[in-house]
Amino acid sequence: MEDAAAGLAIDPQAIEGMVFVAYGAILMMVVAPVIFYLLSLRKALTFASADNRKMRPGLVWLNLLPPLSAVWHFYTVVKVSETITTILGNQRGDGGRLIGLAASVAWLGCWVALIWGEAAPSWLLDGRNDLVLVTLVLWVFYWIKLGSCNVQLQRIYNAQQAAKADVEPPA
Repeated sequence: MEDAAAGLAIDPQAIEGMVFVAYGAILMMVVAPVIFYLLSLRKALTFASADNRKMRPGLVWLNLLPPLSAVWHFYTVVKVSETITTILGNQRGDGGRLIGLAASVAWLGCWVALIWGEAAPSWLLDGRNDLVLVTLVLWVFYWIKLGSCNVQLQRIYNAQQAAKADVEPPA
């Protein structure tokens, strides 16, 4: 029996390799949705004309900088919602502003709990897992709202492009 156990020795380098691959897979599962989310924010700003755009589309990528994203997300949500309401009007809602700001507040709370660690207020530490779950739910709801606004913005953009093509004489 001892001979069989001795033959099952595990190579430490193999374990390190498996851990590296596992961390890489987890990182990709986190980063990929964030990239697609930022592409949705960028798309909303891209559909707006320069007159209606409240923020340059490329600035959404600043949300990839972890410490900055906790604050920059507030600015991004406000500017994207202002752009959406400028084009669609207030009758279509707030452009996701309320749910986006709620997600931003929850995201900031996650950062506070992470940075302060055990020195964070007990009410924040006790509900840390709940806060992460609430943040994810609010983020997904905001993303869904943004997606529905993007569909409407794309219809308006396509109609404007078609009207522009009809007015301009061919060269």
